[in-house]
Amino acid sequence: MDHNVLNALTEIVREKNIDKAIIIESLEAGLQSAARKKLGAEANIYAKVDPVTGEMTVEMVKTVVEELDDPDTDISLEEAQLEFGD
Repeated sequence: MDHNVLNALTEIVREKNIDKAIIIESLEAGLQSAARKKLGAEANIYAKVDPVTGEMTVEMVKTVVEELDDPDTDISLEEAQLEFGD
């Protein structure tokens, strides 16, 4: 992880006297928003920022279905098997 992110978080906490948890929640919300803009407004997105390491994780959760109705929220069984194995 780039330590510049952790340094920036620490700097904001110190200079603005804002709780680190609030800054991290805001960063996670921003990551989710950016992912939804790229992947679709209905995409089920989870973002997590580790407060110790600064590692950022963004995941999209889809439901495996036999017939694809909504590509933003679903993935076909065939596509899931190809992408993730049996």
